[in-house]
Amino acid sequence: MKYLITISIFFMTSIAFANPAKNSASICYEQLEAIGSSNGVNEYEEKAAQKKIQYCSLGGRHYYSGKTYNGGPVVKKNYSRAFDLFNRACNGVNTRYAKEKSKLSCEYVSHMYYEGQGVAKNDKKSFEYAKNICPEGVEKSDRHARRLYGCGMLGKIYRDGLVVKKDLLMAAGLFRADCLGGENTSSCMQSYRYGKQSCSMGKADGCILVAKLYQKVKADFFDKKNVNNTVNKSTEYLKKACKVGSGLSCATVGNVYFRNKDNRGNINKGLEYYKIACKSKYISACGSVALYYMNGEGVKKDHKVSYKYSKIGCGSNGLSCAVLADHYYNGFSVSKSLNKALRFFIKSCDYGNTYGCSRTAEIYMNGSGVKKNTKKALKYRIKQCKSQGRVPDNYCERITEKDLLKIK
Repeated sequence: MKYLITISIFFMTSIAFANPAKNSASICYEQLEAIGSSNGVNEYEEKAAQKKIQYCSLGGRHYYSGKTYNGGPVVKKNYSRAFDLFNRACNGVNTRYAKEKSKLSCEYVSHMYYEGQGVAKNDKKSFEYAKNICPEGVEKSDRHARRLYGCGMLGKIYRDGLVVKKDLLMAAGLFRADCLGGENTSSCMQSYRYGKQSCSMGKADGCILVAKLYQKVKADFFDKKNVNNTVNKSTEYLKKACKVGSGLSCATVGNVYFRNKDNRGNINKGLEYYKIACKSKYISACGSVALYYMNGEGVKKDHKVSYKYSKIGCGSNGLSCAVLADHYYNGFSVSKSLNKALRFFIKSCDYGNTYGCSRTAEIYMNGSGVKKNTKKALKYRIKQCKSQGRVPDNYCERITEKDLLKIK
């Protein structure tokens, strides 16, 4: 047995040095596990492991050595030694591969300071280590395609009110980042719990957080009775957010009624939520309401209602201004005025609305109520071109006055 272990160490160490791309740290822990694969740890195996740990501690491989001391079974648990190795890995790794393990080591350091495991409990240092590796603003982001280190630890600190003021909503956001980035089920449940608690306290962001959790994680994860009910549970919390003043949530609920298969064609219900969104200062919803009522899309035409909402939204929304301009251009519920129509089409274009730019260019090109002006027509055709999204470099600038009649 002794000879087999010695040969095993020599063989695996040789492979590690012969293949630098693979030698690194991952193979160290695998080798250490192989050494301790027999039941129990006898004196000789432990000495062999100690030698292997010395090798693995070279070149920024302290993480795997620390992990071995932290969890066994190759050597007896030694949290103090594990902390020392994690701390060294956290502060001294430079290679690209090892950076990930460096962050994970920092997370271990933060955890050990938090628990007082292998080192004196120090909430301030636990916070500092976690904060340094958890990306700033991650608690509000929806894009977590990769493992995020330190965010779960930071969530615990905000949850407990250690060093920082207790903030359950912040904790819920940080736990959600850890949940979505690393599929940490404990963090998922804690995010759900504290988000739900914040929602019950009338905080819209807490309701939105729970709604987004339902969009990312199956509903039955949080409640076994809600199998395949993800959309409904998400909408339920968006309605709660809407009720406490989140205009965006109101508009999102409106979209569900417009687009969801279970509510297909329920335009009146969707418009009801769009109106609430508009009143809650989610201005883009105002333009949508105005457009539906002007064209009579799924609802009875009502130019007075359309005019009302287009006027509310035109302070900062291109679609609202475009609809308002159409009212003046066609004389819908107001006296016809081409000058006012042009003014609001221009304003719509300035907000980036393609239709507003197109109509402005058309008016100047045809001289509708104003003096014909091809230079201005060209200017707004170019703006129209740019507002349409991705186009080849300098494509829009190459449009000439001769091209105006060809562009629709």
